[in-house]
Amino acid sequence: MKDVFYTFRFILKKIIIRIIILLMASVERRKHIRYDIQQEIDYIDPDSPGKIFAGVIKNISHSGMCLYVLNPVRIGKEITIKSKQELYREGIIVWFRETGEKFDIYKVGLKFL
Repeated sequence: MKDVFYTFRFILKKIIIRIIILLMASVERRKHIRYDIQQEIDYIDPDSPGKIFAGVIKNISHSGMCLYVLNPVRIGKEITIKSKQELYREGIIVWFRETGEKFDIYKVGLKFL
């Protein structure tokens, strides 16, 4: 009887874990929908007056964007994005990753201010 109880408990735990994994996979944590686009932009770093850096937007939402840049930036840094249509938007870097590509390409998360 004791073995049956432990077997039942083990199977029940496995089922609960699978349900939790399925629920977590289906929950979208973002507040705003992201739209995939590939658009070249320039960005201005206030710490480098007179310099304009290049980047490419990967996706964008109401609250921020993911972009690729060629120069490393630090988390917490404020930058100004300038689109080819002369639209400006300020944001703060919230995450930063190296892509692992042959070239120095960095993936950056920007939250709009």
